[in-house]
Amino acid sequence: MVGTFAPDGYYREAAGPQAVHRGEAELRSFFAALFSAGGGVSLRPCVITDDGVRCAIEYNCVRWGGRELPPQAGLCVCERGPDGLLAAVREYDDLEPPD
Repeated sequence: MVGTFAPDGYYREAAGPQAVHRGEAELRSFFAALFSAGGGVSLRPCVITDDGVRCAIEYNCVRWGGRELPPQAGLCVCERGPDGLLAAVREYDDLEPPD
């Protein structure tokens, strides 16, 4: 996951600007915690809009680690840098992770 980001790229959680993870070390720590529940997060994409630089993905989260979830809607906006790597990922959702 971390390798898809530009060196100064960031991921902003839905919690807002105080929940930004920037650079390799912060991204690695964030994703390690996110995926610590026994695996990845399963998202079912609904609609994708891409202009070649920015991509908006509407999705339903249906699984977190080893636990199935009732579908929870969200939106993610990704912005590519000139090298094609992710410069920014901004998440907009109200997901409830499993306990």
